[in-house]
Amino acid sequence: MTRPLQREDGRLDLARRAAELDRQIRAYQPWPGSFVETRNGRLTLWAASPGASEHLPSGRFTARGLATGDGTLLLHEVQPAGGRRMPWVEYLRGRPGVVGSDVLPIL
Repeated sequence: MTRPLQREDGRLDLARRAAELDRQIRAYQPWPGSFVETRNGRLTLWAASPGASEHLPSGRFTARGLATGDGTLLLHEVQPAGGRRMPWVEYLRGRPGVVGSDVLPIL
């Protein structure tokens, strides 16, 4: 038994291991979904997989995904706030300033 899931349960803690975050993304579909907050608003993550370490601070966007506590979370499919689902490379094509930026901290 557990409490009902709430929307805030879907927020990713990027200090955790990439494999754990990958499992969270798959488990929380379709509700409550998994997301991070960026300068451009909420980014929902629909498909991802764990990858090798890029030795970056956790929470930083890379060309392949997001730096995590132990490596990289390779992003495959995302959805920006108010937008449609799209492949990660398509998302980057429309937002060139994302790579190298940081996810907003959890308040």
